Amino acid sequence: MSHLREIMQRLSAAQAAPQPKGGATTSAQAGDANAEAALLRDYRSQLESCSDAMLRYEWTWLEQHLEDLQLCLEHDAMREAAGGRQHLQALIEHHQQCRSLLQEQLQARGLEARRESHSVVSGEHAWEVHHPAIRAQWGLD
Repeated sequence: MSHLREIMQRLSAAQAAPQPKGGATTSAQAGDANAEAALLRDYRSQLESCSDAMLRYEWTWLEQHLEDLQLCLEHDAMREAAGGRQHLQALIEHHQQCRSLLQEQLQARGLEARRESHSVVSGEHAWEVHHPAIRAQWGLD
């Protein structure tokens, strides 16, 4: 399952849960925070095992996703179809955290964080790409 789909499912489940009155933190909210932290740890681990080509793909993929999420946020029909403003803002925040982790990994390897003109598969992170032409285009083989 794509990392994005997993995040969206977890955030949807958290959003559907009843919210406590008065801003009190519940065990469900603490669990959501722990789940988010675990997702970020898993993402960092995935990045560490990526080749340089995979990191470049992931940067382009992530930038495209952030643009798509921002577009959804700006248009009423798209925003509602995507789960509403709060849900989209949570996804954008998560993706920005992922982008920071990715940027750290790129810098650690002396790579530039820049968007490439090659194609990406919207539902596949660099480590999930199966299409042979896209793998070849990015040098993932």
